[in-house]
Amino acid sequence: MSRTTWRRSTALGLWLAALAVLTLLPQSMARADPHLRQLSFCLVCGNRGTSDAILNVLLFVPLGLLLDVRRWEPRRVFVAGLLLSLSIESIQHFVPGRYSNLGDVLWNGSGAWLGAILLSHVGLWLSPTPRWGGRLANVAMLVPTLATLAFGWLMEPNWPREPYWGQWTPDLGFMDHYDGTVVRARLDTVAIPPGRFPSREHPRDVLTGDWTLRVVAVKGDAPSSLAPIVSIYSGAEEEVLVLGAHGQDLVYREGSRARLFRLDQPDLRLPGVMAGAAVGDTIDLGVRRSGPERCLRFGVREACPAFAPGRAWSLLMYVTGLEAGAGRFLDGLWLLLLFIPVGFWSGARGGLVARGLASTLGVAFAASATRLAAPSWTEVTAAVGGLLAGYCLRLAVRAMLRGGARDPGPA
Repeated sequence: MSRTTWRRSTALGLWLAALAVLTLLPQSMARADPHLRQLSFCLVCGNRGTSDAILNVLLFVPLGLLLDVRRWEPRRVFVAGLLLSLSIESIQHFVPGRYSNLGDVLWNGSGAWLGAILLSHVGLWLSPTPRWGGRLANVAMLVPTLATLAFGWLMEPNWPREPYWGQWTPDLGFMDHYDGTVVRARLDTVAIPPGRFPSREHPRDVLTGDWTLRVVAVKGDAPSSLAPIVSIYSGAEEEVLVLGAHGQDLVYREGSRARLFRLDQPDLRLPGVMAGAAVGDTIDLGVRRSGPERCLRFGVREACPAFAPGRAWSLLMYVTGLEAGAGRFLDGLWLLLLFIPVGFWSGARGGLVARGLASTLGVAFAASATRLAAPSWTEVTAAVGGLLAGYCLRLAVRAMLRGGARDPGPA
């Protein structure tokens, strides 16, 4: 066995082990989707079906990259991906918290096929001609800006027109149940009932402008996952807004365009703010909207958290209750990954600086043009790190290709 074959086989084994961990371990029902069912034949399934489809494609791209393209043409890789995914889906049917559906099989197979296509055309993107490389660099330069614009646009609220229903500490089955008690809840001058809103008082008329949501409740035990204290849903079971608790965090989430496109979405929260009240105390909490701001309040404490450009990763898979440091790390990692292609394809140092600056300013402009917060210094540092990492990777690839040209070595 040649060194190249051994390395490919080792990497394939590690990927298969990671795949088993990601897909076959039991999963908590806290994030279960009420619109998913076992053995479904849909392609885009459930409230976050688009996110799942994208992740299923990305998950199997390594399979296509790791199979030897000289012996595994893309069509054979596609079939191999389908068979492997079908085996996983069959096992998942018996794993708690997992769902089996046809869409996952097709998306997984497509990911393997995409990886094989990338590998079979590796020269076009790894060592492109000057003309093609310039095109790749220009596209890479635009991607961070477009991704930020899309994220900001998708996080805009989407208020359905159907009749609305108010819910006080609801037991929805797919979220935790809050064992406190709601005393009263109001959205501006409109009382939120534990039931259907009167037709003469449709909350959508209030939600389209600035408003204040105020809830007075008796505090319950800290829930281990997000538990709604007060929520509003449409008659079509679409989430309009949720004000709840997760541990000692006050959490707010509203239906956005991301949900309309079946993407995941993050929430806004005040970490640990509810720890100052004991179980059984009367608590006063709420949300205030003023233009693009959403300000959360617990007692006299108020803060206005906002999404920054780096949080766009959460549209694919948002991890609820993530520690602040871990969230900032993932935000920075997202921008670092977006900027690596800019550094890789920008060529000489002059092009690197020009395109890197244009991309950074583009992200800042996209944030200001939407409801996103300005990029933090952590995110800016990550973007610069991505540029430098891409540039260094380019130098390493060029050196490797020159060395390979002098001594091709075993296939």
